[in-house]
Amino acid sequence: MIETLSVRLCTIALAMTAVSTAGCDDKPKSNDAKAAAPSDAKSGAAAEAKSEVEACGPAYAEALKKELLSYCAVSSQVSRLELAEAPWNPPPTDIPERLAVEMSPNVVKVGWSATVDAAGLGAALSQAREADAFGGKVATDWVLSIDGSTRRNELADAFRSLAMAGYGKGKIVFATKPTSPLPKPRDSARLAALAKTLADTDGSTKATLLAKEIQDVVGSCQAFEDAFGAVATVPADQRCTAMVKGISHAMVECRCPEQEDELVTLIYGVTVGTAVPEYLGHVTPVVIDSKAPSRPGETWAEVVAGLDEAALDGLWIAP
Repeated sequence: MIETLSVRLCTIALAMTAVSTAGCDDKPKSNDAKAAAPSDAKSGAAAEAKSEVEACGPAYAEALKKELLSYCAVSSQVSRLELAEAPWNPPPTDIPERLAVEMSPNVVKVGWSATVDAAGLGAALSQAREADAFGGKVATDWVLSIDGSTRRNELADAFRSLAMAGYGKGKIVFATKPTSPLPKPRDSARLAALAKTLADTDGSTKATLLAKEIQDVVGSCQAFEDAFGAVATVPADQRCTAMVKGISHAMVECRCPEQEDELVTLIYGVTVGTAVPEYLGHVTPVVIDSKAPSRPGETWAEVVAGLDEAALDGLWIAP
C-alpha cells in the first residue's frame, strides 16, 4: 500500500484515539495560591492569566492555522521517493492520490493493492480501477512516481505491461525545484530526532510512532483527541485541513501554548516530512507508445536526463 498523506493522517487519527485518554490536562493557576498572595501579587497573577488567555485566543489560533495550512499545501507536492529531476524545470504541482503508482527497484505499489512486480502493473491497475468503479468513483489516469535508481529492465517491463493492458495514457511525476521559499520547521533538532526515530520503519509503524510522539506532547487533553479523531471521518482530500483546524482549536481549548513549538514541529514531520524538501513534484501527462524510439539510459534518472517535454507525447523504453 502506498503511504499517501491521507492514509498516514487516517492511521495516526485511529492510533491517537486508541492510545489517548479522556480529560483535559488544563493546568490553571491555583486559586489558593492567589488568595494567599499580597494584593500586588494578586494583580500580577491576574494580569499574567489574562495575558495567557489573550496569547492563546482566537487570533493565536488563526495564526497557527495559517502556518499549519502552509504545511498542507507543501505536503500535496512532496513525494517520498527520490524522483528523477525534469530537465525542463517545470513548476511544482500537486500529486494526485487516486490511482497512484509508486515504482522503485524491485517494488511496484498500486494504491491500496499489494506490492506487485513491474510486469504485473497493468493487471494491478485494472483491479484498482474496478475498485474505484465499485465505490462509485470516476476513474482517472494513473499517476506514476518512479525512483530515479529504478533499472531499465524493470522500466521496460512496466511500460510493456501498461501498453498491453490498454493504459497507454497517464501521468508521470518528476522532481523539480521549489519556485518559492518553503516553510521551515520550528525546531530543526526536534525534527532530526524524529527522523531518527522513524528511520527504517514501514508506513503503518511510522504512523503509530508519530501518534505516540504527538500523544506524549499533548497529554490527555480531550480536545486534541477530538481533533485527530475527526480526521478519520472526512474525505481523504480534506484530512489535512480538518487536522489543522482541530489542532488550532485544541491549542486554545487546552491552553497549552508552551507545547506549541514541539507540536508544530511534529505536525511538520507528519505533513511535509522529516527534512525540508529539496525538490517537489511535477505531474506531467505522458503517452506510452511502443512504436516510439526506445529512450537510452540504464536507470530512470539517466532516461529522464535525456528527455524534454515533447518526448512525453510518445515515450517508450525497451529492455
